[in-house]
Amino acid sequence: MGQVRRKLGSRRKLVAFWLSQHAPLLGIPLLILAVATLFALLAIPMLPTGPVTLTEGTITGIGIEEDYGGSFTSASVTVDDRTVRVRLPSRHACTVGDTIQLRQRPTRWGRSTKVAIQRWPCSRP
Repeated sequence: MGQVRRKLGSRRKLVAFWLSQHAPLLGIPLLILAVATLFALLAIPMLPTGPVTLTEGTITGIGIEEDYGGSFTSASVTVDDRTVRVRLPSRHACTVGDTIQLRQRPTRWGRSTKVAIQRWPCSRP
């Protein structure tokens, strides 16, 4: 048992010596590894937890939102007794009161709702 502890102790000293000698060369690769690990940990909660489901809602309002990429049309949609905001391409010519086809993807903190991928997602009642 004593020999095993001596071998482990000498290996630790050898690894510590190697790290102390090569520390300047390991800085950038360790930084890249740390940043990649951080991105992976931040991406895990964004992963879907189930299949995409198709549903429909009613448009209750249409407006314009702006971000760093410019301005875009968005719609307030009532789905399952709650209101969500979705980005709405202007080519669909949707109006308030229309029924709209949506796709929902479950995530760890709720659902992600977007307009369904089809030619005309809006229809007049």
